[in-house]
Amino acid sequence: MKYVVLILLVLAGQATQRTAREYFDEIYDTGRLDRFAAGQACFDEDPAHEDFFIFEQSKYLRQYMAMRGTFQNLPKEMQQHLKNDLLVVRGYHKGIASNGEEFYTEDGNSWISDVYELDEENSMRIRLTINWQTHRFKWAVEMLDHETHVRREISRLGQCVDVSAEVPQTAGPD
Repeated sequence: MKYVVLILLVLAGQATQRTAREYFDEIYDTGRLDRFAAGQACFDEDPAHEDFFIFEQSKYLRQYMAMRGTFQNLPKEMQQHLKNDLLVVRGYHKGIASNGEEFYTEDGNSWISDVYELDEENSMRIRLTINWQTHRFKWAVEMLDHETHVRREISRLGQCVDVSAEVPQTAGPD
C-alpha cells in the first residue's frame, strides 16, 4: 500500500501546469475565440500566469464587417460601440472566457476602461499600453481617488501576437 501512495505522489509531482498559450491554442484550434476581439492575443511574460486576453481595434472590425455587409446585422448597441474608435478586449482565465467584451477608449498612447466606483472615495480603471513596434504590453489596474487621480498601480507585462486567420473563429459576444 505504501508503494501505491509513493507512486501517486511521484506522479502528482510530475503533473505539469498548463500555460496560457496552451489554453489559447486549444480554443483557437476549435475556432471558439471571440471573433469580435480575435486580432491579437496577449500573454503575460510570467509563464505561470494562466490568463491571456485578445483584442481588436474597432475600426478594423468595422471595416471588415462593412466589406462583408454584416455590420448592419449587429444589435444596435454593438453597432454604436464599434462606430467609436475603441479597443474590443476579451479576457480568458484557464481557457474560460470572461463575461463579455470590454470596450477601452484611446487615451494618448494607451487604452483605458470605464472607471468603476469601489466606494465613496475610491475607484479603479484598467489601462492597456501597447508598443505597436515590439508588440509588448503593460496591463495596469489603476486605483483612483474621487477626482480620478492615480493613487497606485498594479501592472503586468507581456507580449502580443497576431491571431492567424487560418482557423475561422466563430464565438461571438454573449
